[in-house]
Amino acid sequence: MAELDIQKAAQQLRDLVEKYDRFWVTVHEGPDGDSIGAALAMQRVLHKLGKQVVAIRHPPFPQAYFDLPSATDMVDGQTLGDLWKPQVVIAVDVGDLRRTGPVPDFMTEATILVNIDHHPGSPGKVKATTLYNFLEPTFASTTMLAYVLLEAAWPGCVDAGTAQCLYVGLITDTGCFRFDNTNSETLRVASELAARGADPGSIAERFMFRRRPQALQLLGAVLSSLEFHADGRLAVLRLTLPMLKETGARMDETEGFVNYATSLEGVEVAVLLRQVDASSTRLSLRASGNFDVSEVARRFDGGGHKKAAGMSLPCGLDAARDKIVAALLPDLRGMASPNPTANKQPANGGV
Repeated sequence: MAELDIQKAAQQLRDLVEKYDRFWVTVHEGPDGDSIGAALAMQRVLHKLGKQVVAIRHPPFPQAYFDLPSATDMVDGQTLGDLWKPQVVIAVDVGDLRRTGPVPDFMTEATILVNIDHHPGSPGKVKATTLYNFLEPTFASTTMLAYVLLEAAWPGCVDAGTAQCLYVGLITDTGCFRFDNTNSETLRVASELAARGADPGSIAERFMFRRRPQALQLLGAVLSSLEFHADGRLAVLRLTLPMLKETGARMDETEGFVNYATSLEGVEVAVLLRQVDASSTRLSLRASGNFDVSEVARRFDGGGHKKAAGMSLPCGLDAARDKIVAALLPDLRGMASPNPTANKQPANGGV
């Protein structure tokens, strides 16, 4: 059951839009389809309502999403000083405003912050602004929440292009409806978006399954790094900068790589280590069983959901691997394996 009073939130959103004229809509750094889709949907609807509005992108921005309606109109987060100042900042799917690059630097005590998110415990603001926290952790994606809010506030406002943006976020955060955050409400919203003009088949093909040859070569290199720990309950993959250089792939093409490890029989938790530089590593964590990876990520100032979380560590790949394995092993060793014979032999020095 939804925790957020949708009708009340929609009324508050409608009141803000009626009162103010200048809006920034921001994604988080390294945005995914959910953040991008929600931002574009908000930007498109506010533009139709006659508001001065920009959607802000932050690096690394996945190039594939430039194919979405209005995506090429997004403003680079490094050029905000050239923009008019916002009266309202709408943060979508950010989890924490500190993930929005320089956006907080342009906010004052007079700025209104609208936080639209489905991450549990999303703190919303980092400075003394007026906050409207539209948080609903029972929803499968922020785009699902954005759709429900927009339609409650302005019935019929979601046109075909906006529906396409929202549908992209819904399928990326549900793994094309195979993750356990998929339920009857998720499918109802998907059906309504399809009825409004989103093409499920072409969108899934373009944004979930179509890859450049270079990206597939990179996936092969990443999969070859696979190692197991905790008697096969933990799978670890690594992605290095030399791999990117050798294959000609881009970092933004690695979305979803970690899910290959969760598909392995017997694996409860999967980790993908991405090398940022010699002293910084980005980690993506996924759980296929009952393990809560968000709790582990929060220990390292990261966050996310029970089954999908992320964080950054100020160290190289090997040190990051050792830290995350050490953090996960105690709990994983205490869990009963769903298949005690699966992945029994660790690879590449697994513990």
